[in-house]
Amino acid sequence: MPGVPPTSPPAVAEPSIPGRAKLLAIVVFLSLLAAMIGLVELVFPGNDWRHVKFWGIPVAVLYWPLARHVMRRVYGERRMAADKRLDAAREVRYRRWFFRYFMPPMALVFAILGGIDAGPAWQAWHGQGRPGWAVTEERTCNRTCSWTGTFRSDDGAVDRAGVWIWDPPAQVRAGDRIRAVDTGDRTAVFEASGGGAREQWWFATLLVGGAAAYLAWWLGWITGFWRILFREGDDLC
Repeated sequence: MPGVPPTSPPAVAEPSIPGRAKLLAIVVFLSLLAAMIGLVELVFPGNDWRHVKFWGIPVAVLYWPLARHVMRRVYGERRMAADKRLDAAREVRYRRWFFRYFMPPMALVFAILGGIDAGPAWQAWHGQGRPGWAVTEERTCNRTCSWTGTFRSDDGAVDRAGVWIWDPPAQVRAGDRIRAVDTGDRTAVFEASGGGAREQWWFATLLVGGAAAYLAWWLGWITGFWRILFREGDDLC
């Protein structure tokens, strides 16, 4: 607008020098002064601490402007901005590497394991499999407690040791016999009521669904499919 003087942009405050850098500068100064005094004392012995008065002033006059210049270069506005840009680029690169190369194999493993566990859990939930008796032997507690033991089917066709007993009754103790069913799960047999099997099936299904969704997103990302699908029509020309 006419008659209004132009306003200058606000001054950017210079980043303060960190305390650890100042402490390091003091340590370096004292070390340099001690080394110089020691050297002079070797050449001209007998002056003791008088060298401090004689050499301290010129060393300080030369050292501190240079040290301040170096610290301002290291922690100055341009250097800090450049470091932030490098850190941001490095973070993007690491994040891209993590989601592009590390996560897909992990998602594939989760999808396979979830698919393997979902079938036996579904069968146990719906009363299928070989019924029998599980004997609790060892209890392991972390956030929740679980039991391992042995299982033997009623017809004697299945006899498993060191098997995980999924969702036993809360009051169970070592040596108790629990009615259970074996559906071919790789690590566990299920309590015969099917409640624990239902929870296991839902967990395995969510694991497969989440892993499959991630793999679909990953394939669309690396092939550019999502970018093409959701890009504006004018940008496709």
